[in-house]
Amino acid sequence: RDYKVTGVQTCALPICLGAEVRLIGCVGDDASGRELRQALADEGIGVEALATTTQAATGTALIVVDAEGRNQIAVAPGANRALTAADVDRRDADMAWAEVVVVSLEVPLATARRALACARRHRALTILNPAPLPERGLDFLDLADYATPNEGEAARLTGLTLAGLDQAASVAAAVRARGAGHAVLTLGAA
Repeated sequence: RDYKVTGVQTCALPICLGAEVRLIGCVGDDASGRELRQALADEGIGVEALATTTQAATGTALIVVDAEGRNQIAVAPGANRALTAADVDRRDADMAWAEVVVVSLEVPLATARRALACARRHRALTILNPAPLPERGLDFLDLADYATPNEGEAARLTGLTLAGLDQAASVAAAVRARGAGHAVLTLGAA
């Protein structure tokens, strides 16, 4: 089935699955922002809600791989942090249109919360990628039908150690106990 998906500043958009996608976000008024906007549009992603700011550069993420093949992502959020809850409110029609709304935490927490709440109000399925997870945790997991933390994020959300597949079910249950409807843990090489 083809879905209508609205993403709030996230690269985890299911474009390869045939979904019609709209992106709510913010890029810098720079070469990277112009290239990103064009690349998204070329892929058929709706970029009408992609704002541009002169106050910050376009956000960047770098993937670093260690000698054992484990990766870490270093994020410089840049213009992502300029997206406000009011910006989400102005795109209410995109939220009403969507069947699925995917939100990451590269935007301010208040913006992510507003996007999930708006999606819920319009009865869209909500997916929260809690990355990068703030040190203080989250108080709005209950707005996520699905939360998709990685091993480290799941451990920080729950206070439980996730050292392998044996603990995955109990850690996922703990994520659900903190409010998420479902938990999908990404376990790196496992």
